[in-house]
Amino acid sequence: MANRSYDKGRKFEYKVRDFFREKGWFCIRQAKSSFPDLFVSKESDLFAIECKVNKYLSKEETRKMVELEEVYKIPALRAWPKKIKGRTVEIVLERYQENKWKVVKL
Repeated sequence: MANRSYDKGRKFEYKVRDFFREKGWFCIRQAKSSFPDLFVSKESDLFAIECKVNKYLSKEETRKMVELEEVYKIPALRAWPKKIKGRTVEIVLERYQENKWKVVKL
């Protein structure tokens, strides 16, 4: 049986996937804590997305994000939930550039 933390993360991954699908993006979710969690594509755009309930990426995960960008030329985004009173009100997308996270709009 999956643990509570995994369940929360998976639920958020589905929320991000559904967010993109509603906007007309093609989405693939990788199961079992694979990296990255999602690939999304629309027309000629392709993004890799790592979903984080708590916004935190380890140094290793950040290194993998940079590798996706530099080696494979796939823009990599971190998605996290902006919450008010415990409720998700927005999905924040950020890209690691110049050694810091910057909000992006798609």
